[in-house]
Amino acid sequence: MTPIRCGCLVAAMAAMTQVPASAMPLDPLAFGSLGTLSLGAGSYTIDTSGAAPTLSGSGGTIATGVITNQSTTFDPAIAVFDFSSISIDSGATIVVSGPNPLALLSRTGFTFAGSLDASGGPGGNQNAGAGGTGGPGGGAGGAGGSGSGSGSPGDGPGGGGGGFAGLGNGSWGEGGAFGGDGTNRNPALTPAVAYGDLHAALQGGSGGGGSGPNVFGSGAGGGGGGGAVEFGATSFLTFAGGSEVLANGGLGGGGLGVIAGQGSGGGVLLHAPSIEFQTDANGVPTVAANGDSGGRIMFVTQDGTVAGNLSGVTVGKSAELTGHEGVITFRSVSPVPEPAEWALLLAGGTMLAGLGSARRARPTGV
Repeated sequence: MTPIRCGCLVAAMAAMTQVPASAMPLDPLAFGSLGTLSLGAGSYTIDTSGAAPTLSGSGGTIATGVITNQSTTFDPAIAVFDFSSISIDSGATIVVSGPNPLALLSRTGFTFAGSLDASGGPGGNQNAGAGGTGGPGGGAGGAGGSGSGSGSPGDGPGGGGGGFAGLGNGSWGEGGAFGGDGTNRNPALTPAVAYGDLHAALQGGSGGGGSGPNVFGSGAGGGGGGGAVEFGATSFLTFAGGSEVLANGGLGGGGLGVIAGQGSGGGVLLHAPSIEFQTDANGVPTVAANGDSGGRIMFVTQDGTVAGNLSGVTVGKSAELTGHEGVITFRSVSPVPEPAEWALLLAGGTMLAGLGSARRARPTGV
């Protein structure tokens, strides 16, 4: 008897069930809803630290999020706030801090008209050369050196190297890297190398290196790397004119004969079936991950396109000639089979399997 060959069916089913190996973007329906989020004009903070990250306003805590893990050494945890819907009005200013990347997720639509700042902090100047704080999920800048010691390197996979003691460019700190390689202003050091992929992991930028000391005093601190932010919705994501999401790298400190490295731009991941950037009297929306090297910005939509004016989307580098721009990426959503398609495939598989059993059960010679 000739065996029934259904490899074509198996191949078709395998193709339709194939999904990206990465865990990003996060699914808004995979977390418990915190209800509706509607923020009016005012000042707000998000702290991504600890097991219970918080969103707070002038009246206290508004929402408490959860922590989810990802398989990375750098930024292994994400602070997640999941809502049934999100509306953030013009005049709402949100400052984000803490060691973990931030994800704001909506189980329906997401309208954003406010300002969210997840940038790295500046490094301290000469004789007060602490490294700048990284944005949420961004690496801190390296501290300036003292005595005869070198400056400290910036934190993160693309942390800039610290400068050596003495006068001249050998004492200067290197810039942080993320979307592009870091600036090579110090001939005695190797520039930091780009890393990461926002479709594989939500990560921030890396800190700049601190400068070495010289005869005028101790070194200056490197700037912190820009943070990591994810906005996601199951229906739509709309940015009003004048809204801004910032994940810039912090400036390096300076002084007499010293220059510390700037932090790299951070990471911004935006995903929904449709994303629109509106233009109005307030201008165009801004999404920025600028730094010594630019960061990474990724859009994920149903068809891989974004409606509206994207001129405010930037991953710029520092003015140094050896700096590198970051990366802006557009991706489409992987298709998911409809229930009717699953039913048809399973029915076909069952029919072929039954036919094969019936043929095997026939007596020889029939």
